[in-house]
Amino acid sequence: MYHVWSSYISCLLIAFFSFIEYRDTIRCGLEANSPSVKARPEKFFKDQQTNPILNGRPLENTGPPIALFNNTFSLFLNDFHNENLEITSDFLIWTEELILAAADSYDNEEERNEKIRVILMEKLGAILLIESGKIKQKCKSDGIFTTTSGLFFVHSSKNDPTIQGAIYYRDYWSQQNVEQIRNCCCAPSFIIAMVGAWFCILGGVFLSRVVVQPLTDLISLTINLQDFDEVRRIARLFYSLSRALQQLSLFYQNLKLTPSDQRFFPYIRQFQFKGEDINFTYINEIFDDHTRTIWKAKKENGQIIVVKFTPKYNIEAHNICSSIGRAPDLFYCSDDNEAKTLWGFKMVIMEYI
Repeated sequence: MYHVWSSYISCLLIAFFSFIEYRDTIRCGLEANSPSVKARPEKFFKDQQTNPILNGRPLENTGPPIALFNNTFSLFLNDFHNENLEITSDFLIWTEELILAAADSYDNEEERNEKIRVILMEKLGAILLIESGKIKQKCKSDGIFTTTSGLFFVHSSKNDPTIQGAIYYRDYWSQQNVEQIRNCCCAPSFIIAMVGAWFCILGGVFLSRVVVQPLTDLISLTINLQDFDEVRRIARLFYSLSRALQQLSLFYQNLKLTPSDQRFFPYIRQFQFKGEDINFTYINEIFDDHTRTIWKAKKENGQIIVVKFTPKYNIEAHNICSSIGRAPDLFYCSDDNEAKTLWGFKMVIMEYI
């Protein structure tokens, strides 16, 4: 009985503190300062001590892999790392135009920013936010996010654009205009961060804390156009992003506007056991640690289970331990095909003891 009550109280405490984190995240997102001010190192790292964005700055503020929360991120990553991905000829021509524009000379940053933005919109669709040079935009929602693709574009010459992009994402999704959407999903989005002719693609999800992670390194567009491999790599980067944004746009268009507490948890909520599809719902994190990807969940029949995501898992060793009473019964472990949709992570499901 003590174990049952202890587990119940632990669940309540984790849920309570998650709610506090969520409320504080929204409050920080609604503060008056612009993202360019919040991204200044002295301000940003001070805020990271109390109300962090989980972007790995500093390292202890690292969140769970965002690919667990929406499969669009895995689609992008798998495509970008697929050197055999077929790219249309018009996209290759467009890529050369983008490279020339990024490497060109401009009278001011605003002119460069506008030129790049227009070119990007030709293939990537609507872009939600911009920051460049002297033009400082606050994060104002247009209230029609479901008709867009979920793309932010941030250019900064003074602050780290990846930090500024993370703040933009949090501030945008904290607004009341998008509260209905935020209450129904984890608000998956892509962020293009640009400094000079260097680009980085990031992804973001809104959990109890905002999680923003780089999906690429910083990639330079100042290359030799005669180097076809480099041109193709940049083309593959943006072609992969365009495909992912099309899928993300469909996600928002088909989103059921019904509040759900499952938005804080991974998107996979079903597994196969003895040829039968088993649905489950998440209850809470087992550890108060954003990097520990282990959740408590409940099957439709009421049985409590543990859902774990890990890059590797030794099924044979687990079953041996289980057979002698040293480990819980194992119900499921992802095959390689499913792991690919989770960017290399396997879903492991076992009984809760």
